[in-house]
Amino acid sequence: MTESTATKVGVPGDKRLGDLKVNKPVPWYGKLPVVRDLKIAVGWQKAMLVTGLVITGVFLLVAVFAPLIAPYGYSQIKDADGVSFPTQAAPSSKHIWGTTVGGFDVFSRTVGSDGPPSSPSSSPCCSPSSPACCSAWSPATTVAGWTAFW
Repeated sequence: MTESTATKVGVPGDKRLGDLKVNKPVPWYGKLPVVRDLKIAVGWQKAMLVTGLVITGVFLLVAVFAPLIAPYGYSQIKDADGVSFPTQAAPSSKHIWGTTVGGFDVFSRTVGSDGPPSSPSSSPCCSPSSPACCSAWSPATTVAGWTAFW
């Protein structure tokens, strides 16, 4: 008798004991609400949950890799040679989403490549004299602003 068969209980060939559902310890990630909900969701509920997770993951990846993705800085209006960006330019190889009236690269401003403020109060548009913050939103500022806040 080998060591592996000596510890097993039952009749050889009988698989019923192996199919029993025994309360096994749940790993730490199995206790997370999203993982638990993903296991019990079915149909449209599961499809919507997975879709939301994918969209959230894409936003987080864009926020993390924003400085690598965006070709220009958030407030940059000149390229490395010192030549100003054209105003209201159509999409081209240099500006894939075009430029604004002020000459800013639309793609770079959308991604928010200058990095997020370390806290909401360090934003250039927030000051003690003017508590209203500007409405410029980007995934990078949202993620880092909330993580710095908490």
